Amino acid sequence: MYFEQNTNTRTVYGVQWKKLEKEEMYVFIALHILTGLVKCSRITDYWSNNILCAGPKVFNKSIMSRNRYLSILKFIRFSPPEAARNNAPLSRLGIYMSMLKDNCKTLVDPGPVDREVILDNWYTSVRLSQFLLTQGTYLTGTIRSNRGVPAQLTRIPLERYQSCFVRKDMQLLVRYKDKKDVYLLTSKHSAGFFEKSRYMVGGKQVHFKKPAHIEFYNQNMGSVDAVDQDLEPYNSLRKSYTWFTKVGFQLMLQMLLNSKVLFCNAKDDFNISMYDYIKLCCNGILHKYSEGYRCMTDASSCYNQPSTSKKTQKEHVMVNLPKEDEKNGHCERSALFAENTTKGN
Repeated sequence: MYFEQNTNTRTVYGVQWKKLEKEEMYVFIALHILTGLVKCSRITDYWSNNILCAGPKVFNKSIMSRNRYLSILKFIRFSPPEAARNNAPLSRLGIYMSMLKDNCKTLVDPGPVDREVILDNWYTSVRLSQFLLTQGTYLTGTIRSNRGVPAQLTRIPLERYQSCFVRKDMQLLVRYKDKKDVYLLTSKHSAGFFEKSRYMVGGKQVHFKKPAHIEFYNQNMGSVDAVDQDLEPYNSLRKSYTWFTKVGFQLMLQMLLNSKVLFCNAKDDFNISMYDYIKLCCNGILHKYSEGYRCMTDASSCYNQPSTSKKTQKEHVMVNLPKEDEKNGHCERSALFAENTTKGN
């Protein structure tokens, strides 16, 4: 936290700063995750008393005040400020990412080397591919033409369904012409083609050859898209956050999804939605680390319990109906539930 190194700053949002304890940090994390579950236009609305825009009841002073939450959010850091270097942006996340990596290794066996990652063009670059090869990891992904793609590859004229390749050491770049140019980089696959067919307007069938590793990418990229679909509805990031705050919180959400997978696998393929899993985790964190939350939930459970007071306790007893008039030809014996109120002694 910023204030650990800046003790001269005494107040923030008009509140005297006090040392942040581990329990309070867990509460902050749980509340932050919940802001992605329940959306409000402004962060301050979560603590609002206005019934038109108020957040869930869990956002209240007994658990964490609004000003305390905002002060932690403002000065949260994922590595010591003195470790930040201008020429190394990831130095702002170094300790945090090392901690995540170490925790992942204790929970999941990464298996043998020679793994392959599949990326979209937001991440892929020639530089990244070179670095991953030094770590025993292959890369396959679409790439933007300004991320190290040779100029001569971009200038070759192509007709639709035509391809051209260029290789340097273990890295293979392909440009494939469909409705638009598609660039794909791979450090594992070799050049080759896959027979495809497509029906055009009017029912005409067209046969063409498509680069095999582009077909491989299309078949396997669905898993990456599924991850994005799981996380996007519960994203708690805001435009006002600094870039390293966004990355830090996004990694936290990714770890939450990973833990969900491990949780379901440990339960013999038990299935639970991401929505319900987030509620389950936040409830567990808050119940463990927040006395205010425990008081709220205990009071709620007590409120919902039936009263045991003798003056208001009601009993259901069996009574016999009187016999019908024999003149009417009916003689039935039945029973009903009568409600008696037991009075106190």
